[in-house]
Amino acid sequence: MNSRFGSVLGAFLVVAWNLTACSSGGGDPDVMDPGTGKDIPVTDEEVPSDPGTDGVSMGDGADGIDDPGGDTGKDVTGDEGTTHPGFKAVDLADVGTVRSMWASQEAGIWAVGDGGLILRYNGLDFVPVTLAPSDVDLFGVGGEGATVVVVGAAGTVLRYDGTEWTALQPPVDSDLHGVGVLGAEDFYVVGKGGVILRYKDGQWNQEGVGVSHDLYGAYASKVGGVYAVGAYGTLVELKGTVWIQSQIGGPASTLRSIWRAPDGRMFAVGTLGTVTVFDGVSWKIQVTNDTYVPARDLYGVQGFSGEEVYAVGDQGAILKYNGKKWTLMTIAGPYNVFSDFRGVAGLLNPDGSRTLFAAGTESHAVRLEDKAWADQQLGVTGDLSGAWVRGDGTLVAVGSHGLVVTYAAGRSGTLDSGVTADLHAVDGGYVAGTGGTLLRLTADEVEPIESGTQEDLNDVWAVDGEALVVGDAGTYLMVQGTEALQVSGLPGFSVKAVVQPWAGTVVVAGEAGKMYADQGEGFKSVFTGTFSTMWDLWAGTGEDVFYAVGDNGVVLSCDLNQCQRVYEEPATFLYGMGGSRDSAVLAVGWAGTVLDLTTGGEVADLDAGTFRVFRAVAGGGPDNSLFLVGANGTFFVYTP
Repeated sequence: MNSRFGSVLGAFLVVAWNLTACSSGGGDPDVMDPGTGKDIPVTDEEVPSDPGTDGVSMGDGADGIDDPGGDTGKDVTGDEGTTHPGFKAVDLADVGTVRSMWASQEAGIWAVGDGGLILRYNGLDFVPVTLAPSDVDLFGVGGEGATVVVVGAAGTVLRYDGTEWTALQPPVDSDLHGVGVLGAEDFYVVGKGGVILRYKDGQWNQEGVGVSHDLYGAYASKVGGVYAVGAYGTLVELKGTVWIQSQIGGPASTLRSIWRAPDGRMFAVGTLGTVTVFDGVSWKIQVTNDTYVPARDLYGVQGFSGEEVYAVGDQGAILKYNGKKWTLMTIAGPYNVFSDFRGVAGLLNPDGSRTLFAAGTESHAVRLEDKAWADQQLGVTGDLSGAWVRGDGTLVAVGSHGLVVTYAAGRSGTLDSGVTADLHAVDGGYVAGTGGTLLRLTADEVEPIESGTQEDLNDVWAVDGEALVVGDAGTYLMVQGTEALQVSGLPGFSVKAVVQPWAGTVVVAGEAGKMYADQGEGFKSVFTGTFSTMWDLWAGTGEDVFYAVGDNGVVLSCDLNQCQRVYEEPATFLYGMGGSRDSAVLAVGWAGTVLDLTTGGEVADLDAGTFRVFRAVAGGGPDNSLFLVGANGTFFVYTP
């Protein structure tokens, strides 16, 4: 057994074998399945898997030895913290610093920040949206309806129409900090040196404001007017065609954000804990109950009404206004109690509840739950079950709740799949998932395909724009474009994997070690010599073999008649396989298992330095790199 498994599984296996040996009363011992408490007979060959297990994601007790399905422990980096050769962990939840947030019922909840960071809440996670055409630092976000406008360093202005980004070119190259949006073709941006620009009907106009110091926050609405705030407690307001300047904060304070309630009350916050409120007649500086010394800077303000407003800032400062006074709120954390927050945004749900978040530096975020704020993870945290590399080197990974992730040149994004089904596999632009879900990816769009079945679809193999898709109960589809044809003749069992090892040949495999091959004359059984469920197939590095991997760490080398077992490790499970004949073919699975199947006929056990669960691997990245994805947003890059 590899030493990697010893620390996690050693005690469990000793206890399991001792207990089951006693219960067997002599002879071959049994292994007790902790998921059911029942004994599972053990032969000299293997621990049989549970043929009743369906789908790609495995739950407790699914396959002989209990599979927790998620993380199996903390990641490790090996002896003395050394880096494991060839492997690089990419934390998709380490998104960086958020600088601003905004929300609308039509567009949802958004956050932007350093390095071109643009996140949108999908109901489960804050995930990167379709990659924007810039990776500069972004400082402000706003919108109207479904239109979203983002501004940032060096005169960056980006507009999102619900499908794609457009880079607009303003007549300045200074940093832009805030944006107020009246419509898709009418909005104001403000920034360094008192610049205020208006974009209307495709044209930019620089406004003559008469302010030379920096402006940071902006607000615009057809009902409420247009405002900007900035250094020295400054407010500028557009009255007709003229900008009027006034001082609403202390001269030593910089106002960072401004928001208007539906009843006309307005709120601006800034450095030194400054809070100033417009009551319909005049602006007045208000005192909060935050006694922190020195006073904590505030950066974001947003609310749901004039009697429910939230302001956030440095060192865990979150204040709530109830129409009469400001009170400091509790952050339950436990990790983000003293985080530096930069934005706050939320939505009022149909049932009257609130979905409200605050986010800031170093990926820190919290969510309001009842009357306290709890930790919220940003970025991709859902399970990733399938991976494919496009011709341009971009990784596409699919996973739980319709998740489609892209990754290229160190930047990650997501595509809106339009479904909430769990997605199991992707290849050649085709995606398969639960409930008969079948999708086609074209550039930055996702098209649904009518599969004609409600069965879970588990695997895809695509060649030359066409695809084979298999699933539960013997589902077998041939897909071309957006047309899917159900093919009969496949025996009725839960099929987990499909491959075309050679032209004109199709092989499928799945539960209880079943495997069938078709060379145009119907499916015929291939002897595997195992009862372990096979989770993936791969065309081998040679001309006459292909590989199968599955439960109990079984690796099979097969031809169209029979398979030979080339590796097994009963303490693990192998879920995915992939790679490139030009680099490496890897099999991956539970507790960070990575096997190299291309070392001269030998199977080499690689140490990725993690206990995370890998579900799939895809080759074709830059420098012959391979991408490994798995549970809880696991993502590694391997360069042989």
